[in-house]
Amino acid sequence: MTTLAWGSLNLIGSLVPVAQIYIGKLAIDQLVIAVQTQGKNGVDLLFFYIGAEIFLKFFSQAIASASRLLSQIAGELFTLSIGKKVLDKISTLDISYFETAEFHDKIERINNEATYRAVGVVNAVFGLLREIAALVALAAVFAKLGGIFLAIIVITTLPVLVLEFWEASANYDWKKSWGRSYRVAYYYKDVIASYENFQERKLFRLSSEFIARYWAFAAKYVKDHRKFVMRREGQNVLKNLLPDVGYYWGFFIAVRRTLLGSITLGDLTIIFMTGYRSALGSLMGIARSIGELYKSHLFIRDLIELLSYEPRLIMAFCPQVVEAGPLTITFERVSFRYSSDKPDVLTDVSFSVNAGERIALVGENGAGKTTLVKLLLRFYDPTEGRILINGIDLKEVELESYYSRIGGIFQDFVKYEGRVREQIAFGEVNRQNDHEKICHAAKVGRAEEFILKLPLTYETSLGDWEFEDKTEKLSGGQWQRLALSRACMNVSSALIVLDEPSSSLDAEAEEKFFGEYLSENSNKSIIFISHRFSTVRKADSIYLFQNGKIIESGSHDALMKLNGRYAELFNIQAKWYK
Repeated sequence: MTTLAWGSLNLIGSLVPVAQIYIGKLAIDQLVIAVQTQGKNGVDLLFFYIGAEIFLKFFSQAIASASRLLSQIAGELFTLSIGKKVLDKISTLDISYFETAEFHDKIERINNEATYRAVGVVNAVFGLLREIAALVALAAVFAKLGGIFLAIIVITTLPVLVLEFWEASANYDWKKSWGRSYRVAYYYKDVIASYENFQERKLFRLSSEFIARYWAFAAKYVKDHRKFVMRREGQNVLKNLLPDVGYYWGFFIAVRRTLLGSITLGDLTIIFMTGYRSALGSLMGIARSIGELYKSHLFIRDLIELLSYEPRLIMAFCPQVVEAGPLTITFERVSFRYSSDKPDVLTDVSFSVNAGERIALVGENGAGKTTLVKLLLRFYDPTEGRILINGIDLKEVELESYYSRIGGIFQDFVKYEGRVREQIAFGEVNRQNDHEKICHAAKVGRAEEFILKLPLTYETSLGDWEFEDKTEKLSGGQWQRLALSRACMNVSSALIVLDEPSSSLDAEAEEKFFGEYLSENSNKSIIFISHRFSTVRKADSIYLFQNGKIIESGSHDALMKLNGRYAELFNIQAKWYK
């Protein structure tokens, strides 16, 4: 409704200047009559025209003010609603999208350009309609002077339209070519400004290096941008010069006709001198609006492409809901590669996790452990083989019900902005007001001790963005304890996935956490990845990965008796504790 009112005011506003021009012409002609008759004829009508022109002036200002107001209201609403559509779409996409630079470049352009340009499109459309309406009305007024004047306007404006298209394409190409470099430069700025990077930056004396890298991008940008704007300004000179050439061409013809008596002084001073400028302005406005539409189209094309993206993982037509109760998991000859031109990350992996069983995945970095977890959570589908959940192929499972049965913490856990209680409650978002459950999760996650020492305990604000004036900073271990507490919130989970859950904890905190956590969740299946064998040995079954394959499996005691690679790795680590 707001947008419709905005458009209507634009259309009405476009006709007011034309009415002003015509009434001004009548006033000038009436003034000539009054002068010629020494004030005996036409004075009353002259003052009527002057009064009408004054009214139209105030009316025009009121229309313009109302239009600006509606433009701001509708523009903000439009921008925010498009932002929500982008977030809605991104939330549905698979992890494979997020692992490409092209996707991040597109998001960057959308954030920087496409969202506000979507509002620009509405403005340009309304502007185009307004200028077309004004031009049609002016053409009717100009008909008295003859078609030569409209022809001059068109001839001198068409090249401007071509230049607008050129500028739109050049501007888009420029932004696209420099999009990734902007991200790189922003990264180096973030390295210098970020709290998390402070210690290494100071210790390794990296400030000069990263500032130099930032400035290298900046210097190249300035050099290339100088060439770009010089070309663009050369075109702008031509764009601004052509309309003036047309005006003085038409002015010469209009003066000549006035001297010959074929048009009146009012025709010359108002219809031509004012009307020509208005008609020229309308045509230039049309050219700019079309150019803006084309320019915005190039950026909005990114937005349209993003909104057309669909998840690459194919969902079952009639997915099966995972019911409450224990979960059994089976990997049947699972292999996986990230793309057809890359080698397998996992090869012929088979094992089972029974209800209540504790499974440990061990191996060197890059052995495929975290990728296996991604497959278990169906962030990807296996290239070969299948994963069964309670005997059902994971591809046939309804994911919302499946995820509601899983709790976990990842190696790169998130440090959310918000209060302590929120940090924990995000693990079961519908329990944000269950203070008793939040406190219990904090106790199991070994976070309660430091939380109670914070200024406002569970109401203390945390995060690097500092949403509130008094925002506290935590150590890496404290953040990890919050993440562990978050993983303890989902009381209905039947499976818990822990990817390096205690990497930032000291040995005593780790021992206490696993002692309480495993006791608290004795009826749940647990899959954990760890490089600490003091943790691994608590598992019922251990699977040792190497180059994407399971090379050894069994309990800790069985693997030690086997005296293979697992025993070798255990003994290497054990030396440090002797």
